[in-house]
Amino acid sequence: MSPTDKDWLLSLLKTEKNAVDRPLVLAELHRKDSLEWRSGAFEIDKNSETLRKFKGEGVKIYQVEASTALGRGRLVYSSIGIHLLSFETESDHYPGYGRLTKLLSQGDWQPLERVEVEQLVQLIDQLSAHLAPLGSEFQQRVWRLLGGVPLGQVCQYADLARQIGSTRYARAVGQAVAKNPIALLIPCHRVLGKNGEVGNFRWSGWRKARALADEKILYATR
Repeated sequence: MSPTDKDWLLSLLKTEKNAVDRPLVLAELHRKDSLEWRSGAFEIDKNSETLRKFKGEGVKIYQVEASTALGRGRLVYSSIGIHLLSFETESDHYPGYGRLTKLLSQGDWQPLERVEVEQLVQLIDQLSAHLAPLGSEFQQRVWRLLGGVPLGQVCQYADLARQIGSTRYARAVGQAVAKNPIALLIPCHRVLGKNGEVGNFRWSGWRKARALADEKILYATR
């Protein structure tokens, strides 16, 4: 994680919601007609597929939880890398967590540890170079593309589909984006709807709007 990205994440998770609570003006976002994709922004650890195949057998799975400005957040990781960063919602305790426990049902799950937000961010910083989301080959391809959307910029599903080969894949891309298990670090919040609206978000729309607004504020000061 770059110093800028780390500062943004720390600010986002620690700042009280109403401190930067303002309407998100989409026209203010730095969207380029020709988005400059950062090829290889991050790599998904190749061992994640092996981990999934054997359902985590013999691997210690750690989980920590902290109270943040975005609500309660939960991080799940192993020696391979980060598998989940999720936030509590009204409709789902921690989106993606239940599925992960099934995928890694043979893993050695360690007791949940509650920490301060500073410790959570420190852990994320230490592990952010090793992202290990568990998904299909297509999903992982889409998630890698998400990592190429720079801080302060946004894209649309068609942009991602075009990178894969055709805008015909836009619906499938949207489904993969919706299944992203690692909030913020794999920046699915930077994907807008067809008409430029904020759209749905796995961890509630207000978090997406808040993240985008916060990125815009930080980006404008660079």
